[in-house]
Amino acid sequence: MDIHPEIKDPLLRALADNSDYKPELALEAGEKLLAQRAERKDVKQILKDLISICYKQWGEYIHIKTPKGKKKFEFFNQNEKRFRYILETGDFSTPVSIANVADPIAEIVGLIPFIYKNKKKYKVYQTIEDNSFYHVHAIQEIISKTKYHDVTIAQVEEAVKKSDYVEYTIKKNGDMYIKVKK
Repeated sequence: MDIHPEIKDPLLRALADNSDYKPELALEAGEKLLAQRAERKDVKQILKDLISICYKQWGEYIHIKTPKGKKKFEFFNQNEKRFRYILETGDFSTPVSIANVADPIAEIVGLIPFIYKNKKKYKVYQTIEDNSFYHVHAIQEIISKTKYHDVTIAQVEEAVKKSDYVEYTIKKNGDMYIKVKK
């Protein structure tokens, strides 16, 4: 049964019809719509719809502590972050799993200087000076949105410890802060 028969585009209709009932199907339709972005003028609205679906869904799963609930929360939360990043930057490259990389820590060590040298491209880093300490979460967030969606803070912290490019300090609460070495 069509909930939105007025929508003629089958993918847009699938996105609208399934947003509450089968959100995974709605995201699948949204991904297909984004793949057609060269021919479409409604990409920003599609992204906003996808963000809205993800936000609503992870909000429903945040307090469900079963393995399935945690998995659904993580799935929708990561997708929301990715769609927000695409909307803010226009960068449609899809992050992949860091599990596919032979040496994830070495990969992250290599990304750290690249991120600092290109910090003006990243909203979270635009105002950061090389000589000031910044929470390691910013690096993790940039990597998760642009390259490896499942990178962890622990992996980034381990990479920071092996990096010749940055120095770090660990606060009493255990949080790591980094800055470029002089």
